[in-house]
Amino acid sequence: MENTIDPGRGFAFFRAALRAAAGVFVVAALLPAVTPAAPLEIPGFRTGQGQSYAQTTWATVHADSSNSDWVPLVTSPKLEQQWRVLEGAAIWTAPSVAIDGTLYSTTGRGRGSSHLHAISPEGEILWESASQQSLDDLDAGAVTSAPLLDDNGDVYVGDANQFWAFRADGRVKWVSDVAALGVEGPFVSSILVGGFVGGISVNGQVMLLERETGALAVPVLELPGGPSPEGPGVPDWVWAGGLMDPDTKERVLEILMGHRYEVSNTPAVHPESGRIYIMAAGRSLEEGLFYGIDLVEGALHIAFETPVAPGSGTSPAISPDGERVYAFGGGGEVMGFDARTGAVVFDKDLGGTPASPSVGPDGAVYILARSRLLKIDGRSGEVIWSRSYDDFAAEKITAVSWLWPFVTTGKPGAFLDSVVTVTPKLIWTSLLLGYELDVFGRDLVSAKRTFLVAIDPGSGDLVAHYPIPDTSEGGISVGKHGELYLDILAVQSSLAAGAPYRWLLPGSLGVEPSRGGLVAFAPASQRDQAAWGIAWAAELLDEAAGPLKAGEREGVRDLMVLARSQLRASGESIVLARKQGEVKGFESEPALRTVERALSAVETCLAALRARRSCRALGPYARGLAELAAGWPE
Repeated sequence: MENTIDPGRGFAFFRAALRAAAGVFVVAALLPAVTPAAPLEIPGFRTGQGQSYAQTTWATVHADSSNSDWVPLVTSPKLEQQWRVLEGAAIWTAPSVAIDGTLYSTTGRGRGSSHLHAISPEGEILWESASQQSLDDLDAGAVTSAPLLDDNGDVYVGDANQFWAFRADGRVKWVSDVAALGVEGPFVSSILVGGFVGGISVNGQVMLLERETGALAVPVLELPGGPSPEGPGVPDWVWAGGLMDPDTKERVLEILMGHRYEVSNTPAVHPESGRIYIMAAGRSLEEGLFYGIDLVEGALHIAFETPVAPGSGTSPAISPDGERVYAFGGGGEVMGFDARTGAVVFDKDLGGTPASPSVGPDGAVYILARSRLLKIDGRSGEVIWSRSYDDFAAEKITAVSWLWPFVTTGKPGAFLDSVVTVTPKLIWTSLLLGYELDVFGRDLVSAKRTFLVAIDPGSGDLVAHYPIPDTSEGGISVGKHGELYLDILAVQSSLAAGAPYRWLLPGSLGVEPSRGGLVAFAPASQRDQAAWGIAWAAELLDEAAGPLKAGEREGVRDLMVLARSQLRASGESIVLARKQGEVKGFESEPALRTVERALSAVETCLAALRARRSCRALGPYARGLAELAAGWPE
C-alpha cells in the first residue's frame, strides 16, 4: 500500500503533550560523519524512561520504564523486509535495542539450546549464552524475560530459578540464585528501581538486586495475593516441532493469558518517583489487585492496593504526565488509575483483550479489542475512534462456506495481533487475517495470513501493510533509522497448522507449519526516512519558535531537545542515503548544511535557556527544514 500521508502534515497528534513526549534516546555525534552512537544526557528532564535505564529507543519489553511503547523518532511507512533470524524458536517479545543498534532477544527451546541472543542490525548472530545443559545454565524460563538494558550497557534476564547479568560482549557479569533468596521464578521481564535491578516473580515476590554484584539489595516483598484462575489447558500441537521447550510451554501460555499465576505481566516504573505498578491476582479467585509499590529507606512497601476484576495479564502503562496508570481488568474493561492514590479514575467496558495498552505523547491510549483497535482519551476513557479492518481482510483472503464444520460465518476477519507501537505520525501493529470458528463451544480463530501495518493515529486508517510469515502475538521495537523488529510467537499460526480438526475444514484454511523467529524491516530508502524526520523536526522548531519569540520558556526546551535528536538521526540517514547511492553528493551536502545550521541554532538556544537568556531565532531554521523536506529528491 502506498504512503497516503504527506511528511509535512499530521503533526497535531503530538502537539498536546510534546513536553512529556520528548523522550531521551540514542543519537549519534555531530554531522556529517557517522560516529559511534551515544546517549543524550538531559538532567531533570521528564521522560518515560526511568533512572538507570539505557537511553535508547527500546530498552525493555515496552520501550521504557513507563511501558508506553512510544518512540519519539519518525518511521517511514515505506519499508522492506531485511532479514529473519532465530527461525525454529517461538519468541515472546520484540528485541531490545542497544545504543549501538545491537538487538537482544530471548528464546525458550530448552536443553541443548541457547536462550539469550545478541544480533547485529544486519541480522548476524554476534553471541549467544551458553546452551542449557541443566538448570544451572540460562534455561528456557528466560523466554518470558525480555532483555533489560541499563545505562552501563549491561543486559539483565531472569529464568526459572536464577537472575543473570551479562556484559555487552556476552561475558557473564554475575548470576544470582534467586531460589536461595526465597524467590520462585520465572519473571515476566525485569525492572530498574533506585539503581537496583530485579523484578516481580510470577508468584508475587518483588526482588531487587545490586547491579554490580547481584547481591540482594533490600528484603524481598511478598505480595499478599494468591494464584489466578486456572486456564483451559494447552493443546499438544501448540509450538510443535521444537518452537518451545515442552516442559515450559504450558507455563508460558498460562502467563500470556493471565491464568494460574499471581503475576503475569511486566511492572511499570514511574520515571520520576520510582514507584512500581503491577496488576496481580487477589487474595481469592474472585478478585484481582492493582498495586503501587515504593522503595523507601531500604525497604519495599505497598503504597496502595486497588481491587480489580480477576485474571488480568496486561502490563500497566503510565501516562506522559505521570498522573495516570492504565491497565485492563480481567473482564476486558479498560481502567485508568490515579498514579498517586491508586483510585479508579475510569472503568470502561470496551471488550479489551489481554494485551498491554500503549500510550501516545498526547495522552491517548491505544487498546486492542480482538477485531477492533480503539483510541481512547487518557483523561476520561472516552473513545476517540474505534476501527475494524475486516474490509482489509476481505481484500486479502477469500470467504468460505459457513456450511463447513466449525466455521462460524465464513467471512474473512482481521484481528489485532500485537501490542501497538507509537511513533510520530504513525502507529504500528500487526493484523491476523483469518476465520472465526466454534470448536465444541470454544471460540477460536483460524489464522491464514498476518501483516505488519502502519496506521494513521488521527483517524485509524491503514497507511501501509507488509506480510509477515507467522502470527506475532508480541510487539514491535524500533531502531534509530526507522528499522522495525517483530517477534514471532506463533501461537495462533501453530494452532491453525496443527489442529486435529483441520482435516474437517476447507483446504483454503490450511497454513504452513510455524517457524517463529525475529523479522526485521527497514525503510525502503534512507532518503525517504530522512525526509520524514526533517519534516518532523521542522514542525517541532516551528512549534517552539512562537513561544520563544514571545519570550516564553515553558515547554520550549523539551521541543528543542526532541528536534535535536531527530535532526541528528535524520542527518545520519542522509549520510547513509549517500553511502547507498540513493542521493548524489551535490544533493546531500546542501541538505547536511541545512541540518547542521538548524542543529547549531538549537544548541545555541538550549545554551541560552540554560543561562536564562532569550532566544528568538528558530523560525528561519524551521522554514529552511520544511523547504528541504518538501524539495528532497524523489
